[in-house]
Amino acid sequence: MLEQFEEWLRNTVKLPEYLPQFQNCTYNDIRMVTYIDEQTLISDVGMHKKPHRMVFLKKAAELKKELSAFEEWLKKIHCERYLSKFENIGVFTFVDLLHSIHSKDDLKDVCGSDVQAQFLLWSKIAKLSTVPSQSNLSTPVPSSQTTVETRFDNVLR
Repeated sequence: MLEQFEEWLRNTVKLPEYLPQFQNCTYNDIRMVTYIDEQTLISDVGMHKKPHRMVFLKKAAELKKELSAFEEWLKKIHCERYLSKFENIGVFTFVDLLHSIHSKDDLKDVCGSDVQAQFLLWSKIAKLSTVPSQSNLSTPVPSSQTTVETRFDNVLR
């Protein structure tokens, strides 16, 4: 989880200079990001530059939507019982899912011997991986609805 947090802070937020402060505060789990507020950034992390805090908080809100969308997707397909198993292998969002799961065999760590769940999840993941990019969609999604959940909504059902 530390690796994902570090990658997110470096590549998404683009504020890697704060990594040591986050580690000192043990804020190093990607899921904790959604609970950090402006006061925490100032007092615990020492992020005194307002533009840095605003970028961090904006990216944290985006991540929270992605985490929620993934959890809701699991609920929609009646596989919410596997959320913690996905988290154990570092899968928190659709992007993580598509980067980590490449075959039905990869789902054995998540589903164990539940072959039906493996098949269901694999069929849904296969649909996700064939979704065209936002720029190639025939009907553009309004910018206010460009969350991962709305982008993939047709294949989530």
